[in-house]
Amino acid sequence: MQNAECRMQNAECRRERENSEFLSAFRILHSEFRNPAQVVIGGGRISREYGDAWAARRVHRVRAMRDAPPIRDRAFGFACDVIAAVGGASRAPAIQVIATQLVRSATSIGANLEEAKAASSRREFVRFAEISLREARETHYWLRIAIRAAMASDDTLAPLLDESDQLIRILTAIVLNTKRGVQNS
Repeated sequence: MQNAECRMQNAECRRERENSEFLSAFRILHSEFRNPAQVVIGGGRISREYGDAWAARRVHRVRAMRDAPPIRDRAFGFACDVIAAVGGASRAPAIQVIATQLVRSATSIGANLEEAKAASSRREFVRFAEISLREARETHYWLRIAIRAAMASDDTLAPLLDESDQLIRILTAIVLNTKRGVQNS
């Protein structure tokens, strides 16, 4: 019985800590203070040695998230860029197969994210986000093949490869964090 109570208390502490971290970053972003150490958090002030660095990292992350375009817009732009990049590819049958697969997988990322937005439950959202993640990984694979096969210039395909890597990282974080939320609820 004590173990179950400890686990429940640990889960509550973890939720409180996550909520307090979010509130801390929110307060820092919206405070009138220029020095993060002056912001009141949890009834006290942030400590000078630990708090300044922590607050600065947290504020940077929150600002970056606020300024970044939504993932659905990034996926849409990525798909359009892929279509434009492979539009001038050779008409050789092998190259056309690669180009077709690349366009299908790149456009599927955004399509599944749109489906995820309309999901009726968190589980359904996770399922569509996971499909988007798999499609992003497949797109990354086809881009690597396109670069090796010299379908287009490296200046054209290298930024697409980088963007696909970033989409994979973002989608991985979305899936893991949402799964964690589904398990805790």
